[in-house]
Amino acid sequence: GTPSTSRKNEMLGENVVIAHQLLTAHKCYIDELMEGLKTEMDCIRDFEFLLEPDENGKNTPGPSEDQVLSYFESVVQFLDKGTDNGNKLRRTIDKICRAETTQNYYPTHLSGIQLQVDYNLKSTLSVGALSNATPPTEI
Repeated sequence: GTPSTSRKNEMLGENVVIAHQLLTAHKCYIDELMEGLKTEMDCIRDFEFLLEPDENGKNTPGPSEDQVLSYFESVVQFLDKGTDNGNKLRRTIDKICRAETTQNYYPTHLSGIQLQVDYNLKSTLSVGALSNATPPTEI
């Protein structure tokens, strides 16, 4: 049979809950990304300063070996942090997509959403035809 009005409202509620979860996860990722970019830009500015000529236009000796090594290590740390942040968002999205409702013990009607991650850490979000997804009938 067709879902009751209360079931339709519950389904709509699930959409809203999932939407909020996705939005919150994405915002957290963006906040971390922006903070990381600010830190990286500060690091770039400081390192560029070591390469600039002095106030008289004369070339400076440039960065020391230790300063170059420190900058190199910073860049690697920035890359690792970005990868970690992206992986954290992927895990969060995967948990959201696999979530089950605790009230009725069946997958949400959005179970057509699947996170697929390949070995190169690229992901795709495939969405089944949500209009064709039918929740279990009420008993």
